[in-house]
Amino acid sequence: MAKILVVDDDTELSRMLREILEGEGYHVTTVHTGQDGVRAFTREPFDLVVQDVNLPGGVSGYGACQTYKSIRDTVAVIMMSGEFHSDQDIAVGRRLGADGFLRKPFPRERLLEEVVQGLEERAKTRGELPIFTCRGCKALFPVGDSLPQEGKVRLACPNCGQFAEVTRKDLVWEKPDERKGPQGPEARRVLVVEDNAHYRQFLASLLKRAGHVVLEAKSGREGLEFSEKWQPHLVIADIMLPDVDGLTMATRIKADPKTARIPIMLLSTFKAAGYAEQARGIGAAYMPKPIETAAFLESARRMLQG
Repeated sequence: MAKILVVDDDTELSRMLREILEGEGYHVTTVHTGQDGVRAFTREPFDLVVQDVNLPGGVSGYGACQTYKSIRDTVAVIMMSGEFHSDQDIAVGRRLGADGFLRKPFPRERLLEEVVQGLEERAKTRGELPIFTCRGCKALFPVGDSLPQEGKVRLACPNCGQFAEVTRKDLVWEKPDERKGPQGPEARRVLVVEDNAHYRQFLASLLKRAGHVVLEAKSGREGLEFSEKWQPHLVIADIMLPDVDGLTMATRIKADPKTARIPIMLLSTFKAAGYAEQARGIGAAYMPKPIETAAFLESARRMLQG
């Protein structure tokens, strides 16, 4: 969970904020002067700072905010004060780098709303993506739609189709370095052919996280075109595709001398034995949907190694 620094000379308020935030699972450190806030920030990589504007110790809240931002500009800073009586006060704070404001006294819900929003904006700045783990098939998939500040939203797993009532707390923000991406010239090129956009993005995110370069096609006709022009090291395609179905596409790829050596994995929701037999007949592998992600990635790895 995120690390939060609370800076306020009111020890009772600091204690209350700490209890609320730790109750939500955050790691919290409290200090009581602007100088101590800056010292703590230089020692530890906090994700978010909640602090009063008027602080003792020779460093104001605004001065401390500027220092935090100069050390690490991706940190989110929320200012607290009972003196914000106009939009102009808030505008001055924003020019100095503050990301959010709380007028004292404020309810618990308002504090948590500002904290969540601040952490999400920080995550977006760092190129992080919200990820949800399906409670049914355990597949990880990116959440494209914005979640409400409060309450739940109903998400459908692109892999198994199971629905879940999800809040912001159910998401994990995936850092860019956790999505490995291309790993140099040895990275393998994988073409994903799938007309369902959510499932196509799900497969692409799995393969990118495993270190492959991924190109997406949304029809069998595009799959044939991209196979010839891009020369992927592996083609992964759904059987039920518009224009040209996956079996026909795979047959044409294998019949063309320029693409015949490309391995192909075919996927289908329909667990018909005939599909597996037809895939083998044209020299392709077959895997039913929903996939088991570890087995899918292992099969892809073996096929890429030849």
